[in-house]
Amino acid sequence: MRVVSKAINDIKIDDFAKKIITFRDKYSAHLEMTPLGEEPAPFLISELNITYNDIFEFLDKYKESVFELARILTGNVHDVDGFSLIHKDSGEDMWCILSGVEGREFE
Repeated sequence: MRVVSKAINDIKIDDFAKKIITFRDKYSAHLEMTPLGEEPAPFLISELNITYNDIFEFLDKYKESVFELARILTGNVHDVDGFSLIHKDSGEDMWCILSGVEGREFE
């Protein structure tokens, strides 16, 4: 439980977590409203300066706490590394499609 509590406190002050929250609020949850008199325009994700590797570094940083939280809540031990390997290619393919990158040039 200490691992999870520490991670929660760390995430609250993590600069990258703040970028993820901004993405969620402005892009995904559409909480950012267009001011009156202005045309609506999509939020430019590039303004957050998020890289593909930043996402994986953030996930790696908190993987242990997510594993521990899942263990506490379900009483089961999950194969996090196996799950990650299975979904890695799908995530990379999606990133390539969304970013317009051909193949796996970023590896």
